[in-house]
Amino acid sequence: MTDSKRTELTLRAKEIIHGSHLSTADKTLLEGRVLFIADSMLEMFVQVCDEDPFGVDAVVKSLKKKLEAGGNLKSIHEIIKQERREIEESLAIG
Repeated sequence: MTDSKRTELTLRAKEIIHGSHLSTADKTLLEGRVLFIADSMLEMFVQVCDEDPFGVDAVVKSLKKKLEAGGNLKSIHEIIKQERREIEESLAIG
């Protein structure tokens, strides 16, 4: 990914985070961490949020959880499994 594309995505990700309904402290934390997100994850985050503006809060919270896992694959895997269960439950109810 080119530097200009990365800069563009980083700025867009910060806008998305700033527009979410997270606490100010969480927004500040995430905005600081955006610089260290892998290119593919950053691109996917921006793309998903742009495609579903009503789901931004859920996506931002998911990103926050994964970043808090600090690269621990076991923790990230558990987070993903929990998110999958929640989605399956909401689809079964709805």
